[in-house]
Amino acid sequence: MSELFVDNISNQAGTRALTIDSSGFASGLMVNAGRQSLASSNGYTWTGIPSTAKHIIVVYRLFFTQASSQNKSTILRVGDGSIVTSGYETVSQFQEGTADGTQSDSSGFHSYYWSTGDQNQFGKYELTYLHGNGWVLNGLFTATQKAGSSIAVTGLHTGYIGLTDALDRVQLKIKDGTTTYNANSEAVLYYMG
Repeated sequence: MSELFVDNISNQAGTRALTIDSSGFASGLMVNAGRQSLASSNGYTWTGIPSTAKHIIVVYRLFFTQASSQNKSTILRVGDGSIVTSGYETVSQFQEGTADGTQSDSSGFHSYYWSTGDQNQFGKYELTYLHGNGWVLNGLFTATQKAGSSIAVTGLHTGYIGLTDALDRVQLKIKDGTTTYNANSEAVLYYMG
């Protein structure tokens, strides 16, 4: 077995790229781009994602009052200078007891589940670089409350988007652009690469 007795690993330019602490934890592998409170907002856009990023994860916990409309669902969009609102190849599906549904959307990666009333939803979107400026998405979500009643809804979302240039931003929001998230709603974006 070979051992490397260093605390820092640098790139060719001499910039520290990886740090290993005394417990063996390595930092520099995944970057936390920031936790965002979404309370009283329609969503958030993370910008400044470097072109070297090849894996992006957005985890979220959302509380909002919904109407029975696809435009009230949560959607994730990406961009290359500005947010792209078309050209997505995406499918989302949910399961609630014996009821289920599947929906496609070309305007973004959406969580296909909506109902009238308060909803608690948590999950993740995971983007992985494919080639060129193409990205594949997969993710899961769970809704634990609908109109004040406890429920058990699970869902998934998958898809693909091809961008013109390198991805540099990610947006999480309610699709209609006006509905706002309630207190305690939050999301964090991580990237690697």
